[in-house]
Amino acid sequence: MLAFNTSYGYDKISLKIVSKYLLVERLPLLLQEKSIMIVISDEKDKEVKRHYIKSPNDKKFSVGDLKDGCYYLNVFFNDKESGWYWAYLQNRSVALRINKGRLQFLESPTASENRRVISELSVDEEGLNKYLQPSTLSQSNREEIVTLARTITRFRVAPMQKLLAIHDWVADNIYYDMDALNSDECNNKKYSAMEVLRDKKCVCRGYANLGVALMRAAGIPAVGLSCYALNISTDGGWERKENQTNIPNHIITAAYVDKRWIIMDITWDSDNKYEGGKYQNKTGMGSSRKYFDTTLEMISNTHKLIVS
Repeated sequence: MLAFNTSYGYDKISLKIVSKYLLVERLPLLLQEKSIMIVISDEKDKEVKRHYIKSPNDKKFSVGDLKDGCYYLNVFFNDKESGWYWAYLQNRSVALRINKGRLQFLESPTASENRRVISELSVDEEGLNKYLQPSTLSQSNREEIVTLARTITRFRVAPMQKLLAIHDWVADNIYYDMDALNSDECNNKKYSAMEVLRDKKCVCRGYANLGVALMRAAGIPAVGLSCYALNISTDGGWERKENQTNIPNHIITAAYVDKRWIIMDITWDSDNKYEGGKYQNKTGMGSSRKYFDTTLEMISNTHKLIVS
């Protein structure tokens, strides 16, 4: 592949390979007024190249001095208050390969299986109706859920606008429960949509349960997808045997809009955390849409979908 997009529309990063150069064709609006640092790391996650984008002329840079092998690209942005550079993407979200001096984007070994899983989600009327029904964990028929879904999507007409509004609301208002994760308390919790709505904190399955409930209440077919995700108490990438597992450690969301299944990771788009008994932000950047309507190529670099 000579071109790579992180998503199909919203807040996407577009990259293109021109000979031995990398061209950053597009950055999200969220990043356009910030100092940007591109970091390329090797398979051991050791930084091998760094490039700063401070003007439009800096968006093309050479990687021709790198040896043959696999590499990973990440985008960092500068926080002027702290002076720190924060990673915009999760580690290993963009994979590169140099073979005999030729540079290209590398397709993840999980892409084929992920493509199959998505293709097997129902798209007929009967199947889609199943993804509109309330469930034990996504109580889309409860009055509180229905009222909230109506409030969030007010003045939104198109289904995609409604979907984006629900994604944003959940990412903005729900906090990742680090205390429960660190104490293993999360293993004993179901994190139903109603529970998450009440407590405003959860782990990934809570984000998915509430998101699915609100989407279904708004008339959008939706489902949670179990997966194994890198960067969640893991090291390395798909080349490591321990990461080639079918035991899920994460859950994301898929919704059917405009005659296609749209993939999103609301957990990874949220900038909120609950830690030390406090509701707080991770970076102060606010929630994003970097994993909303993500491309299969993008999500497959860090997520392996698992059919339960």
